[in-house]
Amino acid sequence: MGHGLNFLNCRDAQGHVRSGIAYYNDIGDHNIGEQPQDFVYTDDAGNTHWESNDEQSAAFANGTLVKWQIEPDAQSKNQNDVVGWASNPYQRFTVHKADKGKWIFKNNDGYDCFAVYYAY
Repeated sequence: MGHGLNFLNCRDAQGHVRSGIAYYNDIGDHNIGEQPQDFVYTDDAGNTHWESNDEQSAAFANGTLVKWQIEPDAQSKNQNDVVGWASNPYQRFTVHKADKGKWIFKNNDGYDCFAVYYAY
């Protein structure tokens, strides 16, 4: 599929939750269990409310800014439906509803991360 993003909700063994965005040079099911090329938390604690009429953003450690807008009713859509857009300085992505609760990987902080949306 090429470059892509996973919008994730993550949980550690103690039940703490956080959200984040994972960037892959080549996104797809073959990435399951693999560390992404980059990852950023989108909050200090708790899950990010991904759906909004407003543009949201987060910056990876290298300074690359990712912006996104996901439809407020995105969770009512079917799996794989287009629900918004995302972009970085290099590319614009189409956001799709993921297979809710699909485990993607365990990050370096010990959080298991589950897909909410994906973009490519």
